Amino acid sequence: MLGKFISEHYINQNVDVYCGPPSNFSGRVIGCADEVLTLESGDKSLTHVFIPHIIAIWKSK
Repeated sequence: MLGKFISEHYINQNVDVYCGPPSNFSGRVIGCADEVLTLESGDKSLTHVFIPHIIAIWKSK
């Protein structure tokens, strides 16, 4: 369910993701499929986050 929410509300948005200490991730949402969130950072590197581990997600300021 969170994957669908992310796909509908955060695609191409810059977000911060909290998965519990010390796991914080930031980047632009470029994909969300198969329970994996893909973020792209400013240097074009990719981070893949297992969606069931996400505690909170919000738009970056």
